[in-house]
Amino acid sequence: MASQCSLSTLLPLQSQLECDLDEATTQDKEQLVHQYLKKLDDGEDMKTPDFHPGLEWLNTEGPLSLDKELAGKVVLLDFFTYCCINCMHILPDLHQLEKRHSVKDGLVIVGVHSAKFPNEKVLDNIRRAVLRYNICHPVVNDSEASLWHELEVSCWPTLVLLG
Repeated sequence: MASQCSLSTLLPLQSQLECDLDEATTQDKEQLVHQYLKKLDDGEDMKTPDFHPGLEWLNTEGPLSLDKELAGKVVLLDFFTYCCINCMHILPDLHQLEKRHSVKDGLVIVGVHSAKFPNEKVLDNIRRAVLRYNICHPVVNDSEASLWHELEVSCWPTLVLLG
């Protein structure tokens, strides 16, 4: 069984790839990237943790799962909190991505609201912020920051691309 994936398990692989690419010939670079992607795709010691059951969701009819509803999609997790000004600054970029690449194209953006303060854990407060900032993609209220901790996220905003 594969262990849980986190940023600390991915970074050494990415760093190794970058070093290998720096030293590789043009011909070898494509092969190195294919080997890297195959290693990730084969799931060698890597499985991205899924959303915990019982979380509250906005902008979707029900809970989403990386293994079910989002399987086969490119998923961009946006770890944010509505009181973070830098989180608000990237929203225009996320809106542009959603305009250019729809869910039909295979890209799904999921906001993972990971609160810092107690008032940020309240779903009605998050809902008001989602409406205020015109966030249309699904948003999960990860009030206990479970996924945040499992993936070893350390700051807002953090974007994690899964595919």
